[in-house]
Amino acid sequence: MLVASLATPAVAANDPIGDVKSLVDRALAVVHSKEMSLASKRSEFRDMIERRFDLAGMARDSLEEHWGELSAAEQSKFSQAFNSIVADTYLGQIRDYARKQVQIVSQDLSGANAEVSGSMLGGNEEAVDLKFKLRNIEGEWKINDYS
Repeated sequence: MLVASLATPAVAANDPIGDVKSLVDRALAVVHSKEMSLASKRSEFRDMIERRFDLAGMARDSLEEHWGELSAAEQSKFSQAFNSIVADTYLGQIRDYARKQVQIVSQDLSGANAEVSGSMLGGNEEAVDLKFKLRNIEGEWKINDYS
């Protein structure tokens, strides 16, 4: 039931701020859930990453001109490993945060690209700045970079 309550609501295709806020809120809810096992959290988090990140584009971009040198099987194998690393990295970055609130403060739209900025607040630590770069792929905003 908890997983169903965390389902990402449908978001308008022209609302990268809403997409980012929804994703981060959901990720924090999963990370801080007392009812979910670590394995369930990892699975849910990987699902969020796979649906909301442009993992194929990120994998391709990470190899730049070398991507074309790989066979389709090698590209697939690299993409699977890359996807796993991305999910584990982002889970590790927010897993130990006591932060409970995300404040999104701006968005910059440029055609099929957007940049959303904000901060994560809460706990006894200073606010952490967030910056998401997104691409509109077939009507959906997908994160292709995060810092």
